[in-house]
Amino acid sequence: MVDYTSTSPRNRSSGWKQAHTQRSKRQKTKAVRYRTSPKREVNVQTVLRIGLDWGAKCVLAAVLVYGLFHGYLFFTTAPQFNISRVTFHGNKTVSAENLYAVAAPVFGENIFHVDLENVLTPIRSDNWVQDVSVIRKLPQSLHIHLQERVPYARLQLERVYLMDHYGVLIALDSGGYDALPLIQAGALDRVELGKPVHIDWVVPGLQAMNSLNQLEAFRERPFNAVRFTEPHHLMFTSGTREVTVRMAVDRLAEGFGNFKMVLEALQSDIATVRFIDLSFADRVVVRDDPAGGAATPIKKS
Repeated sequence: MVDYTSTSPRNRSSGWKQAHTQRSKRQKTKAVRYRTSPKREVNVQTVLRIGLDWGAKCVLAAVLVYGLFHGYLFFTTAPQFNISRVTFHGNKTVSAENLYAVAAPVFGENIFHVDLENVLTPIRSDNWVQDVSVIRKLPQSLHIHLQERVPYARLQLERVYLMDHYGVLIALDSGGYDALPLIQAGALDRVELGKPVHIDWVVPGLQAMNSLNQLEAFRERPFNAVRFTEPHHLMFTSGTREVTVRMAVDRLAEGFGNFKMVLEALQSDIATVRFIDLSFADRVVVRDDPAGGAATPIKKS
């Protein structure tokens, strides 16, 4: 069976009218859009002004770059900025002659181009130097400031060394420092100048000695030597060797508190005391003879 679909002339006429109406609407919409869009006019004066502004900026940038370049050349090549003077400050032990010998290569160098690390590195390598800094002083000077290590104690190993309060070994004791506390530590496998000494009790022992010497009873006869004894004790001795104090390494703060209690108990009799044992946890032992003799135990309240 064959099926034919037919369209009447009336339907075809209606379709053409509808299509024509939609096309007319689109054309009217385009015409309205065209009429309502703003007119673009080229303003010659505005374009010229913008061009001149950008041209002026380019010229200014070129002049600035040119000036910077030639300024750089002037400051880095002109003889007016060649180093002619180096001064050192803060050096008391470090030889000024050695310092100037280290600084000699920088003379005549441009102050802006000189490699300051070439000067500072050898100065820092001196064991007496704790810190060093440098300031450029225009047009031709360098000011170098040193902070030297201050000997705080003497450390007796196989030889006697000077040590600062950080535990850093400075140099061999060549004399002139007999007033400093003496730490008798025996021997070490390795001794390196400019490095901290690796003995656990040294710094706490020095701090305890300093606390003991702050007490009124021992300002006239301060402790100036400390040594380690087995199993874990520190022995503090006064300069005249009249008084010896023994304290436990792991209870130094507690021992110092006990020491102040002893001073309050003895009062004026402290002048006759020769040995005080603070190594016990529950009592303090006081003797008139450090080698033995009568002992007076003072129990903690």
